[in-house]
Amino acid sequence: MKQLKTLLTGIVLAVMPTIAQAQTHIENAYKTFLKENEVAKYEFRKEQRGDKTKQDFLNIYSFTLTEKQKQQIENLRKAFDSDSKAAYQLVSANKGNKLASYRLMGPDKTEAFIGERYDNMIQLLFSDPTDSLRRYGYALEWTDKEDGTIVGRIISCLSVHPKYRKSEQIYDVFNDLSQKGAVLRGFNKNVKKVYDADKIGNYFSNKTGSNTYYEINGVHKLASELSNTEWLSQFNAMKKLVYQIPNGIQTSYYVSTIYDLCKCSEQLDVDTKKLVKAEVESMRTKVKDRFLKEVLSNAIKSMK
Repeated sequence: MKQLKTLLTGIVLAVMPTIAQAQTHIENAYKTFLKENEVAKYEFRKEQRGDKTKQDFLNIYSFTLTEKQKQQIENLRKAFDSDSKAAYQLVSANKGNKLASYRLMGPDKTEAFIGERYDNMIQLLFSDPTDSLRRYGYALEWTDKEDGTIVGRIISCLSVHPKYRKSEQIYDVFNDLSQKGAVLRGFNKNVKKVYDADKIGNYFSNKTGSNTYYEINGVHKLASELSNTEWLSQFNAMKKLVYQIPNGIQTSYYVSTIYDLCKCSEQLDVDTKKLVKAEVESMRTKVKDRFLKEVLSNAIKSMK
C-alpha cells in the first residue's frame, strides 16, 4: 500500500495502467496534461486481493492554469466527450444547475467527492472488461476565476464496484449498495441519502424491494426499514427539491428516490399513503420529462 502527497514543480509522468479502448482518449489527455503542467498530486494504490500483479488506485491531480492555457480544459472536455458513449454512467454539471456531490470511491477507504469545490464537473464510469467486480472512474472539475485563471483537478480510479464491497466483507467501510456507482447528498445534518445512480432509467426491472441504503443518525437502513417519521423525512426532502428544480439536471435523482421510497412504504398507514400519493401526483404535473412522469406514475401504483 502506498500513499503519496507531493507538489510537482516540473514535468509529471503519470503511471497509468494499460486499459481497454473505452477510455483511450481520456487516458491520453491525462498523460498530456500531466506532462505539460505543474500539479499537486495525491496517489493511493493497493494490490488487488485476487491478483497481486494488479493494483487498484485513486489518483487526484489539482492544478491552476493561466488564461492562455484555457484550451487545455477544452482538450480534456473533448476527451471525456469522445469516450462518453462507452461509459455506463455520465454526470455533468456547471454553475447554476448543480445541487449534488458525487462520491467516487477508490481502494479501501479512499474516496473523492466530485461537485463540491468547483463550478463545473464531468464524471464518467466504465466497467472493467477484464474484471466484472471492478470499474474505472474519471472526473474533471474546474472553476473559471475572475482574474482569468482556472483552478481544478482531474481524477482517475480503479476499484471494486461499491455493491460488492459489503457482500464480500473485503473493506471495512460502508458504501452504497448500488450496482456500479453512487451519489451522496446531504439533506440536513442528521439525514443523508446514498443514491443508486446507476439505476436511473432501469427502475422497471424484475427486481423487487430496495437495494439503496439511507443513513439515519449513523445507522444505515433500507427504505423498508425506515420508521414512519424517517420515511416521511426522506420523502419531504425530495419533494421540496422536485418543486424547486422540476426540470433540472438532478431531477431524475430526486424522482428515482421518491420511487424507491414509494415501493417500500408498508410502514405508512392508509391515510398517510393517500396524502403521499396526492403529493406525488402534484409533482408529476411539475416535471416535463415524459420518462420522469412515468416513474412518478409507477411510484403511485407501487403504494399498495
